[in-house]
Amino acid sequence: MKQEVEKSYATADVVAKLRRLASALEAGKPLEMYIAGKRIYVPSNATVTFEYEHDGDEAEVEIELRWKPRRKSRERSAQVPGTSPD
Repeated sequence: MKQEVEKSYATADVVAKLRRLASALEAGKPLEMYIAGKRIYVPSNATVTFEYEHDGDEAEVEIELRWKPRRKSRERSAQVPGTSPD
């Protein structure tokens, strides 16, 4: 079953999410984050890909994280204390 959730955020929220992501990647820890109110668990072994696309008068950069979801157990999250869902 395919799910897709997308949401635009204010700059300050984007900065906070990227900082948490960078900290988790640097520490080799999993991350718990929320996108449009949906809780997402990103494992420490996720692969990060940067994609650039240019088509006519529009350009796009995507930062993509990929992993195979676990069915039964989840890694403990690296959620920063004091953060809350969107």
